[in-house]
Amino acid sequence: MSSEAAEAAQHHPFDDYAQRQRSIEVLDAVRAYSAAEAALQRRTQAALGMGETDLLALRYLLRMHRAGHSVGAKELAAYLGISSASTTVLLDRLERSGHLVRQPNPFDRRALIIVPTAASGKAMTRSFDETHERMIRVARDLDPADAATVVAFLTSLRESVDASQLQSIVYSSVAVAALDSDHLAELLTKSRANNARLGLTGMLVHREGHFLQVLEGPSDTIEDRMAVIRADPRHTRLTVLIEEDISVRQFPDWTMGFRPIDDEAVDDIPGYRRTFEDLARDEPGGGSLPALRELLAWYRASVA
Repeated sequence: MSSEAAEAAQHHPFDDYAQRQRSIEVLDAVRAYSAAEAALQRRTQAALGMGETDLLALRYLLRMHRAGHSVGAKELAAYLGISSASTTVLLDRLERSGHLVRQPNPFDRRALIIVPTAASGKAMTRSFDETHERMIRVARDLDPADAATVVAFLTSLRESVDASQLQSIVYSSVAVAALDSDHLAELLTKSRANNARLGLTGMLVHREGHFLQVLEGPSDTIEDRMAVIRADPRHTRLTVLIEEDISVRQFPDWTMGFRPIDDEAVDDIPGYRRTFEDLARDEPGGGSLPALRELLAWYRASVA
């Protein structure tokens, strides 16, 4: 009997059926968890006496406040996917109920930031902490190998959901004020937290106040995040260099990879330039875009 015939004899259609049933059971379990979390959110809404969008906004504001990130009305509107007028009505309602206050932006006194009150934090903590601790105990029972398997599975599942709408965007910008190492570290910490929450990956190159950043993820999330980035008063001359649909992430393991560039390294980096403003004027078939792609390939290899 040939090896092909032997393999066919050992394979039984029931094997495929059994494997498919196991897959369905796993996905049903994921859907059941999603339903349970949605039910928890509805119970919390009832306990706090607020609607779904109000609760979503408050949870986001509390999360950003704890991470040390200031949020304006435009960023909140982008996160919620609602108009500026609807955001104003929502903020007025939450401010009247004592859940938040609006304060001057320390970076731009003409703008306002939204700050959740201590009372709203305590109310949310009472609603979520007990459940969160039970969930932590369940996760703690996993051994390291099982935990790694679960994380890898959920990551792959998320990627399979957004694979049909993945987008990559590359942009450059210039800092308004000089950034020392502490400011850069703070910027990276906040960027990584935001990207992890939003399911975005990418990288950041910095030299002498000039930034080159790659963001990749679901197209609607990229669009919302770029609206926030464009409104950030800490940088200027933002130029989109590449915007394209992708099937696979280039930086799947990095919520924000980072590489500072020093003077000694510049001459050895393929495709590097002080600014990338020439790319905005590059004609099809020109030399600048290939040079940029060469730089990104060097970056991936240099930190791998």
